[in-house]
Amino acid sequence: MRENGLKCRRKATFHTVTTNSKHSLEKYQNLRQDPEKKEMPTIVGDVTYFDIKGKNHYCAHLLDLTNREPIGLAISDRLNAELVCSALTMAIKSRGSLHGYIHHTDSDVRYCSSDYIRILKKSGAEISMCVGDAYENAHSESFNGVLKRQEINLNQYSSKEEAAKSIFSFVDRYINYRPHSSLGMLTPAEFRKKNLASS
Repeated sequence: MRENGLKCRRKATFHTVTTNSKHSLEKYQNLRQDPEKKEMPTIVGDVTYFDIKGKNHYCAHLLDLTNREPIGLAISDRLNAELVCSALTMAIKSRGSLHGYIHHTDSDVRYCSSDYIRILKKSGAEISMCVGDAYENAHSESFNGVLKRQEINLNQYSSKEEAAKSIFSFVDRYINYRPHSSLGMLTPAEFRKKNLASS
């Protein structure tokens, strides 16, 4: 199989919970349900997990819904605020500022942490959260599914560094070579370039 460039699809497992919404930190209302904010550009985020040699590792992402581009990505063997803060910092660098965006995630304790909220408020984004309903964050769930099916479940990483290199490479291809029907069959990179040229 290896000689022919084929990979064995690993069996998916569903025993790890990555969301902890039962905490006393401040939660924010779901702005995506506000008709007055319906047209605002939105960034959505979530965390998924994968296994390396019997140990859970985690991938946090932030996705710009305007062009379906993953603009923030972080990988760690620890599920903590530092993980999501790293993805957020990358997203801010990608866009320069998040002013004028809605930032939408679940109400997990890491997204509600003081460090994350401080960075987010400084970025200028409006904070939005869903409470326990995955359908309120369907685009992030969908991206996680693509990442799992087309990258993570097709590989057996030997280290966090190898996983990060492979996942970041997949995301680069996703941005530059994967057309989306919702974007008129343009790639995220093509759609953003087109929008910037016309603005």
